[in-house]
Amino acid sequence: MINQGSEVTDPKQNEITKIDVASSIEIANTQQKINVSTNSNEKWTDVIKRRKKRNMIIGTNNSKGIQGVPKCSPLHVCRLKPDTTAKELENRLKNNFPEVRCEILNFKGLDMYASFKVSIFENNYKKPWTYGHSDPI
Repeated sequence: MINQGSEVTDPKQNEITKIDVASSIEIANTQQKINVSTNSNEKWTDVIKRRKKRNMIIGTNNSKGIQGVPKCSPLHVCRLKPDTTAKELENRLKNNFPEVRCEILNFKGLDMYASFKVSIFENNYKKPWTYGHSDPI
């Protein structure tokens, strides 16, 4: 289309689409909500997360088929000689912790020192700290 000033204009440029109308309405509604919330004198309330309660069965078991075991606590033992094996550490700790399980942890510094995950029963968890520095385990 040609105007009097010899400028060419596109007739579609002046059309308003449904998307433009929907966006404008959404922006206006959002702005209205912001104005309402900033003008109100209400105090903020804390949102409390509610946990779903699980049904637990507590009791005794008289059958010998299924039995529970004590909970295990993992400990991290590190800075031992690099050639130390899990079996050596397990044999060393068996006297005080018969249930002990040792697992070597692999990492980049294997040539510097060895690290292990040592699992013991939870009821023995405080036992390693009851020894003095001069008392070997």
